[in-house]
Amino acid sequence: MNIIKISVFFSLISFSLVIKANEPLLPYCFIGDIGEVTETQAKVAKALESSDCMDIWIPGDIIYPDGLSSSKDPQFNEKFLIPFSGVLNKKSVFSLF
Repeated sequence: MNIIKISVFFSLISFSLVIKANEPLLPYCFIGDIGEVTETQAKVAKALESSDCMDIWIPGDIIYPDGLSSSKDPQFNEKFLIPFSGVLNKKSVFSLF
């Protein structure tokens, strides 16, 4: 089972690396486990703000320690929207998993 998963993963990577020379590159960035407001999180947000990333994938937690309690939980603003406001203002796409 693990061999199949690994094979599929590498097949997807190989497929995604086929790029035509005359097509513009659309940079993707991956960050994870950003669920606390820290100095490191601020550095990551600043780096993303000055990057060319058009699509930012977050396959980890965005709120520590237990996620959001509701759709109105203030932690979403405090731990995600405010720290990453500069990136969000660039209109980059965030994909949360």
